[in-house]
Amino acid sequence: SAISIILGKLKRITSTFVGTAVIATAIVGALALCAWFSYVMFKTYLETPHTYGDTKVTPFGHHMDGPVTHSWDSLQIENNGTVVTLRNVAFDLSILGDDKGLKLGTNEVDVNHNMEGPEKPKTPPANGPPTFPSKAKFYLPVNADVGKVSVTAGDKHWEVEGLSLRSEGLQQASLGAKKISGTNVPQDASLRLKADFSGNNVSLD
Repeated sequence: SAISIILGKLKRITSTFVGTAVIATAIVGALALCAWFSYVMFKTYLETPHTYGDTKVTPFGHHMDGPVTHSWDSLQIENNGTVVTLRNVAFDLSILGDDKGLKLGTNEVDVNHNMEGPEKPKTPPANGPPTFPSKAKFYLPVNADVGKVSVTAGDKHWEVEGLSLRSEGLQQASLGAKKISGTNVPQDASLRLKADFSGNNVSLD
């Protein structure tokens, strides 16, 4: 009868709809689970110590405000007895909008250089001015700021305050320091340097 035919068609439509809904739900659930696992793995990676060759990196107090916005209470880098400690480290990357670019910052960097570490083979000095790879470019604006750098090597010590690095175009950058003091520096000094590596050689100003 016509009613039986209509009911049969409705049954098939319903079963098709339910099946599609179940498949769609399973796919969305699988993607969500993968995203969650990826998030956990990524966050765990940024919060646990790692060793790369002779270098060990140990993070402390990681905070994640977004996929590309991170901060750490401190980072410790060890290599053959030399220890570098960065305090209050911030990393932010944006690829869209007026504020796009890479921003790096840390309040303080302590470098304790191990003078008794294994000797590295000496390489002969390069002839002529330094060269830069032609593909080395700042595809995004880069801003890096360090409040204070302290370097200790045996009985020698240096301090740099207000250290900054700014990209100025694809292959130009500026480096500055408000105050430089320490061993064999008779009086406080400052630094303002511009580099252009758009040609075959690096040009300094």
